[in-house]
Amino acid sequence: MTNSNNPFAELTKLIEQFKGTNVDMSGLIESGRKDIAALVDANEAAANAMQALARKQTEILAAAMQDIVASAQRLALQGAAPDHVKQAEKARESCERMVSELNDLTDIARKAQADAMQAISQRTEQSLEEMKQRMKVGK
Repeated sequence: MTNSNNPFAELTKLIEQFKGTNVDMSGLIESGRKDIAALVDANEAAANAMQALARKQTEILAAAMQDIVASAQRLALQGAAPDHVKQAEKARESCERMVSELNDLTDIARKAQADAMQAISQRTEQSLEEMKQRMKVGK
């Protein structure tokens, strides 16, 4: 009997079909639990990476704003004849720093993706090995 209010009714019905067979239901359930845990780990790695990216972006923007304010203050103190060569050098340094910081962001994103994929790949390999073991037990 299935109850439409019971979200596990179909699962219970499926489990009942396998009673008395050589199917290792506890192994299947444990495998599913591990699959979910691997996905949770991958999602956690992705969330941590997004937080790291957001922090780095905030740092980059704050530094850029500080540079802009400092440049404006220097220009105001220098009066009407700013040294264009110095300003061009400062702009070049700011651009180089921004490129370096953007590379840092790329590295953070790449590492996060690699970590998430590693967790999923590792769980996939474990799941395949578990299936092989269950098939040997069922014979």
